[in-house]
Amino acid sequence: MNIGGTAQNVLFGVATASDVMHLQQTIEDLDAKDADITHSLENQMTYVKNLDLSSRLQTQSRANLSTVVRNL
Repeated sequence: MNIGGTAQNVLFGVATASDVMHLQQTIEDLDAKDADITHSLENQMTYVKNLDLSSRLQTQSRANLSTVVRNL
């Protein structure tokens, strides 16, 4: 057991090897979650862009139909 390191941790709040390993694991977990969130946002943006395009096409179709009906 590392008495000097343990004493420094208690007295001064110095990180132990276990603390550093836990912090590193937490950072890796956050990186993985960040990648998942980024991927999800990209998928959502693609969906929104497709929905926008579809809405514009439907609006144009309605305008064209309205013109045709008006000219009858």
